[in-house]
Amino acid sequence: MAKIRTKKINEASGLGASRLYEDILYTHNDHGDSNKIYALSVNSGSIVAVLTIRNAKNEDWEDLAVGPCFKSSSSCIYVLDGGDAGKSNTIYMIEEPTMMVTQTLNVNNTVSYSWNEKDCETLMVDNIGEVFIVAKKKGGRGHLYRIPRESWGTSVQLHNYVQLTLPYISSNRGPRGGDMSRSGHELLMRTSEHMYYWRRQNGESTEDMVAREPTVVPVAEEPQGEAVAWSATADGYYTLSEGRTQPLYFYKRLNKTDKYYGSTAAPTKLNWHSLILIIVYCFSFS
Repeated sequence: MAKIRTKKINEASGLGASRLYEDILYTHNDHGDSNKIYALSVNSGSIVAVLTIRNAKNEDWEDLAVGPCFKSSSSCIYVLDGGDAGKSNTIYMIEEPTMMVTQTLNVNNTVSYSWNEKDCETLMVDNIGEVFIVAKKKGGRGHLYRIPRESWGTSVQLHNYVQLTLPYISSNRGPRGGDMSRSGHELLMRTSEHMYYWRRQNGESTEDMVAREPTVVPVAEEPQGEAVAWSATADGYYTLSEGRTQPLYFYKRLNKTDKYYGSTAAPTKLNWHSLILIIVYCFSFS
């Protein structure tokens, strides 16, 4: 798709596709940057807008997701401040802007959490606004927690989790990022070495889904890849690594008949061997 050359994005840690603006991805840097979200064009790699989040602090922003707002029909950007050994443990909910221009946005809501985990780099939001985070564990088989919907505006103690079932042991702690499709029926999570894919079976909860062994799908070798995001139409997914002048990778789904958007029938198995990796280097900028 594009090559990111701006000096403003050098530790891209989260990635999410806008629900309101075609071909726009949101990203952010982790610790060391301020409270800013960058809107990127997937076609040029350029920054379309810088969104400063009022009354938010970037202790260590580790992931970003886009999904329905809680108790609203609008679309929201969710930001996880969950790194740095749990210094903040806060999730911000910010409504997508009505105009795609550089501006300051208010925080719609927050939730703070405490748990018996060290840190977290994975935030996912499903099609009804349910929020999930995944604690990093040695070998990559992290612990998935659901944030209770009634917890917004409060602090919550998290106890119950499901351990991921993964076919390979990672050489590092993980997972390092994840995303759920707009329909809520498909899920991606990445470790240092692999990208994993789950498809929800009929009537299955997210907890039951990640307890099953996933399918390994393509991912480029990146110097420090953490960010992954489904496209808004789920015709493929994007990845972006930390570091300067990093390429934005797009992995396109070729078999369109495999798309599943929530019919009552159980989905057929997706043939991810039909994916093709598209890497196009477009414009450079400063």
